[in-house]
Amino acid sequence: MKNLHNNSNFNLVGIFRQVLEKKAFIISVVLAASIVSFFFCKIQTKKYTSKTIFIVKNPILLDRSFVFTPSNGDKNLFAAPEDVDQIKSIAESDELPLAIIQKFNLQKVYKSVDKQQLIDIVQGNLKFVMKDTKNVELSYTDTDPERAAAIVNAARKCLEEAFSNYFVSADKDIIKVLQHNSDSLTLGIAMLNDSIKNMRAHVSNQDQLLPTRNLIISTAYAANSSSEPYLVESLNDKIILKSKLEDEVQASQNLIGQY
Repeated sequence: MKNLHNNSNFNLVGIFRQVLEKKAFIISVVLAASIVSFFFCKIQTKKYTSKTIFIVKNPILLDRSFVFTPSNGDKNLFAAPEDVDQIKSIAESDELPLAIIQKFNLQKVYKSVDKQQLIDIVQGNLKFVMKDTKNVELSYTDTDPERAAAIVNAARKCLEEAFSNYFVSADKDIIKVLQHNSDSLTLGIAMLNDSIKNMRAHVSNQDQLLPTRNLIISTAYAANSSSEPYLVESLNDKIILKSKLEDEVQASQNLIGQY
C-alpha cells in the first residue's frame, strides 16, 4: 500500500493575495448584504416588550381556618416551588390567552378569524419565566408599547385570580358540606322539639324545667309520675340528645365562620 502524505502547507500570504485579487467582489457582496439588511430593518414593524416581575404568595394564606388558628405556628408568606409550577401551568394553558383576547379584542387587532391561530399568536408573544429566587417574570411583546404593558398587567392579575379562585372554591365546597350538616342537625332538633313537647304532655311534665346535659329529671318526680318510668327516661334522653345536637350545630357554624 502507498503511504499518503499531506504536502499542503498553510500559506497566509497566499490567502491575503487571493483576498486582494477578489476584493471588488467581496466589497460588493458586503455592500449588497448591508443594503438588504438596512431596508429589511426599515420595513420591519417595531415591537415592544413589557415585563413584570412578581412574587407568588403562599396559597395557604387564603385559608381563613389556617390564618386564624394560633396553633398553626409560623406562617410562611412565600409560595413553595410546586405552587409556582401551578402558576406556570395556568400561564401555559389556553385559559389565559382566551381571557386576554376577550379583554383587549385582539381578534380585531391581529386580524385573525381562526381561534386557535389567535391563541397561538398570543401564547407566542407571552413569556413566562421562573426565577431561582421563586420570582416570576411575565412579559408580552406587541407593536403597541401601551397595549403590551396593559396586557402583561392584565395577565398577571388573571393568573392571580385563577390561582386564588381554586383555593376559594375549595373553601366554598367545605362551607357547603358544613352548612348541609348544620341544616340536617337543625332539622333533627326541630323533630326532637316536637317529640319532647308531646312526651311532656303525656307524662304531665309541664311545670318542670328541662334538664341540661349530664343532669336527669328528678327521681322524686319520676317516682310520682303516673306514666311508665321508661317514658320519663326517654324524655330525659331526648333532651340530652337535643343539647348535644345544638352544640354540634354551633360547632359547624363556628367552622363556617373560619372558612
